[in-house]
Amino acid sequence: MGTSAVLKLQQVGFTIPQVEALTEFLDSQAATKADLTQVEHRLQAQLAEFRTEAKEEIGTVRIELERTAHRLEVQIAGVRSEFKAEIIECRNETAMLRAELRQLEQRITIKLGGMLVVGIGAVAVLVKLL
Repeated sequence: MGTSAVLKLQQVGFTIPQVEALTEFLDSQAATKADLTQVEHRLQAQLAEFRTEAKEEIGTVRIELERTAHRLEVQIAGVRSEFKAEIIECRNETAMLRAELRQLEQRITIKLGGMLVVGIGAVAVLVKLL
């Protein structure tokens, strides 16, 4: 506190010990305010650093996620291709089985027809004989 301020305080009735106490108090308040300002600046700097680190970390995670998504897309495409190939193979096998069944049906029809002819002939012979 300047000397003119001390004189003014004394003129309005402050004693020297009161002026000294007031001066010490104001000085301590100014120091406290300066300390708070320093703390605020440090916190702001730390917050800015944290934001920068967080942005970098988010960017890294985003890149990793994009890579993982790409790998999964490739794997899904591979599985889809394998699945389509298996479906085609199953369809081909089903077509072959149908063809084989038709051939068996024809053979059975021919054999049954032959058996019927033999059976009718045998019945006819038996009817004539009996």
